[in-house]
Amino acid sequence: MSIFVAVLLAALLPVLIDCHRRSRAADWARTRFDAAAYGLVPAGTLDPRRAGPPGPPGQRETSQAIAAAAWGGDWRPAAAHVEAAGRDWDERWSRLELLAEIAQQDDAWLMEWRIAEPRSCDAATLVAKLSVHRAWAIRGSGYARQVPAQNMAKFRQLLPTAIEAAQRASLLGPENPGPWVVMVTAARGAQYTPRRFRPLWHGLVALPRTTTRGTGRACSTGAPSGPAPT
Repeated sequence: MSIFVAVLLAALLPVLIDCHRRSRAADWARTRFDAAAYGLVPAGTLDPRRAGPPGPPGQRETSQAIAAAAWGGDWRPAAAHVEAAGRDWDERWSRLELLAEIAQQDDAWLMEWRIAEPRSCDAATLVAKLSVHRAWAIRGSGYARQVPAQNMAKFRQLLPTAIEAAQRASLLGPENPGPWVVMVTAARGAQYTPRRFRPLWHGLVALPRTTTRGTGRACSTGAPSGPAPT
């Protein structure tokens, strides 16, 4: 064996080992991973062709009316829209996401809502969620090495602030999974280790009914894993 071949094999060996491990891990996830055991929706009940259930008739008109009222300075229709979801946490989260989109363009109404109802878990959660959106808007979607240093510094500064805000929001609505969804989403960007992430994950799945979107994000950001493939 020539020196060149030996050096080449030495360089490729770690790559080949890593590819082998990834292949075995993917096979384990595909054949042995039980999503329901970790609080997720069983894979067999999901329809990959759809992002979610169809919206009710008139949803577009309702959304436009809420946005118009909010941008006009009236936060009450937005608050009532979320409250009307009751304890249907998936629906409540979906409505909160609509408000987040509205607030990204103009959040003056949200600040007024927060002042008028300081005990509102929804308003507090929305403020925290908006911080996560803004952090990612500053960072962008590129690789870390492509992000300007000042942008990355601001990104890393905003995420802990968002997590702290979500933690305070969770105290206002102990049964509301919304704040925990914000926490696990922010933890992805903050690159939490499994040890730091685990309390957030357990806090989310311990609630009576967590949002499927929230648990899906948690799963992709470091949820406690099952037995490692051997």
